[in-house]
Order: sequence, then C-alpha cells, then structure tokens
Amino acid sequence: MSVEAGKVFSVVKDNPWVEGCTLSSEVMKTAAGEVQVFSLAPHTRISPESYANTRLWYVESGTFDVERTDKQAFQVHTGELYAVPLDEPIGITTEEGCIYLELSFLKGSVSELKFERGSAVKLASHLPYQQGKIINMDLMQAKGAHFALMSFFEDTALSEHAAPGRALVFDVAGSTTITYNGTPHKLTAGEHFIFDKGGKHAVHADTDYTMALLILDD
Repeated sequence: MSVEAGKVFSVVKDNPWVEGCTLSSEVMKTAAGEVQVFSLAPHTRISPESYANTRLWYVESGTFDVERTDKQAFQVHTGELYAVPLDEPIGITTEEGCIYLELSFLKGSVSELKFERGSAVKLASHLPYQQGKIINMDLMQAKGAHFALMSFFEDTALSEHAAPGRALVFDVAGSTTITYNGTPHKLTAGEHFIFDKGGKHAVHADTDYTMALLILDD
C-alpha cells in the first residue's frame, strides 16, 4: 500500500532493516511508474537481475556495491542517485547495510536522462545556490513522468499551485515549509512528502534548500 499523501515521512525511520534480511515496500505507484523502498541489512545482497525499463536508485542511508558482469564493483553512497544500466545483470551487495528508493518507469517511456547509466550523482551538491533565486534542472523526462532537482536560496518560495500528477518530494538538503491544502508542514533533510494530483501546495525555503521532485501521471 502506498504512503498517504499530506504527511511528512522518513523512509529510513519507517523501514529499519531486519538482521540477515532484505525488505521492500511500496511508497507510491501510478500507471506511469512506481517507487519502492528497499532495506538491506549488513552483509546481505540482491542477486543480479536484468532490467528492460529505466530504474533509478537513490540511497537514503548507508552504502552498497553494484555488481556488473566483467566490471569492477561500483560503490554508491548516501545521497547519491544511480542510473541502472539496461538489459544486463545488475546485483547489489552491502557490508554496512543500506536503505534506498527505487524509481521505476515504463519500458521505453524515458526520452531524456541527464546522466549516464551506470553512474551516480550526488544530488545535494549537483546544483549551486544563488542569492534570491530558485534553480531548476530536469534529471529525467518520460512519458507520464518527470524527475527534477531544484535549489532554493534561503527565504525564496513558490506560491501556491496545484500538482499536475501524484508527486513525491525528496528533502535532499536544508529545511523547508510545505503548505499543503492550507496546512503547513516542516521538512528537514532526509524527509519526504507526497502530493495527490491537484493538491494545492506552496514551498518556502527556511534555509538554503535542495529538493528533488518526482511527478507521475495517474
């Protein structure tokens, strides 16, 4: 069952690992894509699988090693977003344990991805802050889906507007106040928030603030 819209939540606090196990649960799902959280205990792994559709892995806590055939293991750390290569076996191992989000999109739907598959980007440092400005960068475009990164200089804001689809906010760095359907909610780094389609919301940066935003059509 997906996480309820209109409430601040933390995938790390809500999905602690279980010793010796790997866990998964649904965060958000529409016809255009889905988000799942995976919680891996120390010294566990996910066996290699091949994926025909675009998947992005965002590490919320810990570190994992990506296993690729005939390639050296690639380590992905907290706060990094990894673009999974298509149509080749990919596995995960973790020594310290990790919790990550998987963003999955329909096969063939992605028209633009701003970084190379098989590489990772550190979202918190990917955009600068500029005095009095909000900076926006599209990370991925797909049919029915959009994933963007935004940096807000302290005390900048977006006025109230309606979400064009079901949306997931990632508080990547800093603190913000999101007013959703008239109710203010404070978010700090590592927390998340979901808007329903049509949900009216405004965003105010209480500090320099970086947000990732995923929008999925119903």
